[in-house]
Amino acid sequence: MWDMVGAIEAAGDQNLSPRRLAAIASPFARGPVTARRSGSLVFALAPARSGLERLVPPLSHGDDGAITLLDGWLAGEGDGVSSGARMGREPDVARAHRLWRRWGTAAAPHLHGSFALAHCPPANEAGGERVWLCRDGGSHRPLYFVHLPGRLIAFATQPKMLLALPGVRRDLDEDIMLAALANYMTLPAEAMPYADLRRVPSAHWVCLSAQGVDMAPYWTPRDRPPPAGFSDDDYVAAGRDLLDRVVGDYARGPGPVAVALSGGLDSQAIASSLLLHTSGPVHGYARLPPTEHQTRTGPTTFADERPGVDSLAARYPRLVVHAITRRGVKPGDAVLRETQRATALWSPASLFQCSQMDVNLAASADGMACLLTGIGGNQTLSWRGDDRFAALIASGRWPGLLWEIAACGAVNGAWRLRQVIGALAPEPLRRLFGRSRKPFHRVSYGRFFTREALARLDQAPRDINGVTDAMGVRELRLFMVGLDCFFLDVDALDARRLGLERGDPLADRRMVDFFLSVPADQCLRHGRDRWLARRILADRLAPEVVWQPRFGDPLVDIGPRAEAWRPGLSLGIERLRGSRLARRLLDLDRMAEIAGADWPADIAGDRRSFATVASLAAAVQTGGFLHMIDGAND
Repeated sequence: MWDMVGAIEAAGDQNLSPRRLAAIASPFARGPVTARRSGSLVFALAPARSGLERLVPPLSHGDDGAITLLDGWLAGEGDGVSSGARMGREPDVARAHRLWRRWGTAAAPHLHGSFALAHCPPANEAGGERVWLCRDGGSHRPLYFVHLPGRLIAFATQPKMLLALPGVRRDLDEDIMLAALANYMTLPAEAMPYADLRRVPSAHWVCLSAQGVDMAPYWTPRDRPPPAGFSDDDYVAAGRDLLDRVVGDYARGPGPVAVALSGGLDSQAIASSLLLHTSGPVHGYARLPPTEHQTRTGPTTFADERPGVDSLAARYPRLVVHAITRRGVKPGDAVLRETQRATALWSPASLFQCSQMDVNLAASADGMACLLTGIGGNQTLSWRGDDRFAALIASGRWPGLLWEIAACGAVNGAWRLRQVIGALAPEPLRRLFGRSRKPFHRVSYGRFFTREALARLDQAPRDINGVTDAMGVRELRLFMVGLDCFFLDVDALDARRLGLERGDPLADRRMVDFFLSVPADQCLRHGRDRWLARRILADRLAPEVVWQPRFGDPLVDIGPRAEAWRPGLSLGIERLRGSRLARRLLDLDRMAEIAGADWPADIAGDRRSFATVASLAAAVQTGGFLHMIDGAND
């Protein structure tokens, strides 16, 4: 895990030297910084984790003057011109350099793994002086760039590095910020909330040259044909082999490996794979609130994750469970403000970010080097298979549809039967029986905009996920797999700040490609959703985990947690009154009323109350970022 920053100045400018870039990179370094000049490119590489200073920095020079820098690692597959023995001996950065020199952008689809790379060809090569940037298809290796025509081309793994370069404006792009809060799902993936910064979207390459910026995806999630001739057992064997291979790739490298653990399938799939194919202890970090705090219940979820975690620990003695029982980080806390200052970004998803930071802080304090999560599993390994109903309807197999619906109810209970029928029933039929769909109160990142902020938008702020309401199941799945935005970078940058490398094997491009090729009847059969995942894991996990029809609820303790947030939210709102930007864009008076006299009474049981408090927490997070920008500019 290496941070990198590089720049090419216009001819005649000499503002940047290796020493100056080393000074810019040094606040992020956990070891000596390597800074050099290669032709017109000046760059610096800084180890982002202790212990890496003993390794050779990940850069590769060619005899022709070309240079490649790499943050991350490459999987040992996808390269059609090398033997396995050569790939085993060849450093990842040398392999990336060789493939890029041979194929150019056509090399990108052959690079699997978790990486961000920069390649600078010789200045005398056809096309002139330019820099190529490329990222993998995940969200854990951010890469950013600046293109100021006639002045500066620059790239970095940290936004703050680019903001420190001479001539780069730190001004907030208020239109981008407001658009992201109003509906981040429709925001261009390269957009950044700063006037001069842009980001490299996942699974894209970018070319920066005097002629401008070229950008294109080299991979997009799409439906793929199923493997020819596969039986049920073949899908299980192929899925299990792929899971083990990908998890093994993400766990490679020096230092202890940890898993963000829960009582559900996805995290336990990763943990069990590690435990079966590695030696030594595997550490699991699980948020396990006390039973008396588990106040939010529902028919589709289970409250207590501890029995599932305990069953895994009993099955695998090498699993070391670290239970996080305290309420931990709260919206508006100083640690969140420190993250904003260190990363120069923010996430309004304060509930999710607080939970992730609890795990990050605990794993970092224990000296973990790598933390694996299973967040992407809902769209890959443990895809529920609801598109099977649409497939049965499209093929006119009405008896099969009725049988599958009935089986869902028999296996899972009345709640699942109502859920399936409600999703399939057309709205006119629902109205006929007086069961029209009711508004679903959800979090809105723009709920507390001022009138001035609303007037600047060309769209009304929407609830998060509101843009997906009209999508079909399959369309929604593809959309969520490809979702990309600077909000998603914050967790990875925060972990990196703590010297912790995060990865999500279940969101790996290889996992996405395979599971998008799996037919719907492999994921939902005989009323069992996630049928393929359950069969893959049947001999690895406890039966009560494998066949549990409900999902764990990460907000089961939201009632007590929110009450603990209330004083900090009130203090945070008062602090925001000192920010010119926050006063202008956020309705601080209304926010203070919600935190005070209008505080909802039943946050755990009432969706509207929960959405109100979560939206307030998001506004306080956003206000903290605005306050930081004010301080940086004033």
